Amino acid sequence: MCEATNYSPEEVTMRWLLDGKRIDSPRQSNNGYFNKEIYYRIQLGKNNLPSQISCEVQHETLNSPIKTTDEVKVERDCKRSCHFGIIGVLVLLLVTALPALWYFMKRESQRFQVGHIHSIETADEKVTMYCAASNCPEDVRVTWVITENGGEKTEISDIKKERDEEAVLIVSQDYTVETDRSHEDKLYHAISTLSFTPIVSRHKDMEVSCTYHCNRRSQEKRLKYSFHFKKPERSGPVQLSLGDNGDVLCSVSLQNFYPKDIKIKWSHGVGDFQNIETIRETFTKNDNFKFNVRSECRVPGHLLKDQGYRVRAKWSHKNETGQEEVSITAPITCNRR
Repeated sequence: MCEATNYSPEEVTMRWLLDGKRIDSPRQSNNGYFNKEIYYRIQLGKNNLPSQISCEVQHETLNSPIKTTDEVKVERDCKRSCHFGIIGVLVLLLVTALPALWYFMKRESQRFQVGHIHSIETADEKVTMYCAASNCPEDVRVTWVITENGGEKTEISDIKKERDEEAVLIVSQDYTVETDRSHEDKLYHAISTLSFTPIVSRHKDMEVSCTYHCNRRSQEKRLKYSFHFKKPERSGPVQLSLGDNGDVLCSVSLQNFYPKDIKIKWSHGVGDFQNIETIRETFTKNDNFKFNVRSECRVPGHLLKDQGYRVRAKWSHKNETGQEEVSITAPITCNRR
């Protein structure tokens, strides 16, 4: 799955590349405003298994496309490997039954399979979990069960309403489930995603299960998930620099916090602080999905004449008990000659 989030305007082009060569995107999904996902299912039975798969995103705000590449790694199913090993031992005893053996191996290679649940923390402060199923002789049904910290369970079942419907979107009060379906060679495939905004009091230590139902059979996958808020780390004191017009540019940098939602307010004065407008806030994201921010304000240079004049940065950020507020104050003085 390749996901692009938080872009504007809405028009965007996303493509898959196998070993650097462009291919068609057989399945696409629009998960809300200014978000888009595309999916690609690699056929493991083919001999031309790619060594790399890339996702390329083109948007009018980009000078050149963004491309992310991953190595293709196949995790073999233990039961399947062991089963084929036994078949290899018995093949000498079953020479006369080669046609039946070939049919059995073909049927076994196309058996109903469900992958593991994977989780992604996205830039919009949501968590998306997805689970894929393949090779079902009839259309599949999927059920998600979310068990929160206190043991409260939420069950969401996905049932197609129309026979020709390829995607089903279910939005509950706190969770969104979307299932995209495809079929080829009389076999059905699906990928289902569960999205939600994490809350520490409910999702600090939770368990999620995804069950696919196919042809009177069910396969369940489980995932234990832990979510913790990360408090901001201050990289240093308020930084001061002299502007072109004699004013003073004040800035503060905070690092490695999650989620992104943070409020920074500036104030200044002598004893009694007055609010100052923030002129710029710049966010960046780390590789571990934590955020950094640099906030700036500007104060008039003539105020430097006042003894005891100070500027203060105050920020609030969510933690496990609610809101945490921290402030730092820096004196601004003028060397008089």
